[in-house]
Amino acid sequence: MTAQELKEALLNQSPVVFNPLSHGNYETKLHYACVSAIIYRADKNKRVHISAELLDKNLNSVIIVGDIKQIQHEGVGIK
Repeated sequence: MTAQELKEALLNQSPVVFNPLSHGNYETKLHYACVSAIIYRADKNKRVHISAELLDKNLNSVIIVGDIKQIQHEGVGIK
């Protein structure tokens, strides 16, 4: 997901899929209710890094994803 797609997913509160591991033909796909926050952090070299907070489907907990490329809209490219 790009930064713009992430912003759209946040505003639309659409379901997303997080794929933390991709090894050969094996992929782990974790389904989340929505993107609940976008986090911008600056490093010591003044570069900005974008992370996403994903809300679980039970609406009880969140995870922070540091590599937003591992997030997809639910139903897009999902096997």
